Amino acid sequence: MNFDLFSNTGLLILGLVIVGLFLLFEVKKFKHKVFLFFLIALIIFMYFGAVSVFKNRSADFTSFDGVKESANLYFSWMVYAVKNVVQITSNVLKMDWTPYENNSSLNKTKR
Repeated sequence: MNFDLFSNTGLLILGLVIVGLFLLFEVKKFKHKVFLFFLIALIIFMYFGAVSVFKNRSADFTSFDGVKESANLYFSWMVYAVKNVVQITSNVLKMDWTPYENNSSLNKTKR
């Protein structure tokens, strides 16, 4: 069975979950609103991740083996996404971010 995760039903459910979480935390203090923001961002990331993972694949959610295979595919994608973010972050931190002292454009004075 092929589910269209980008269908109106999927977007409606996603919207209802986000609105429900917003209303649930609306009565709370500011720190809960920050948590709510990150929770909504995580839900949106996971939803669009599922859309991209299952876009060209036929996922069978009618059997246990199909659900298990789909979950394995989705979570392996998520692990690789996190590994890529860690690798990019570590490469950015290893870069030399100090300005060059002998840069001629920095040493020019206005006349």
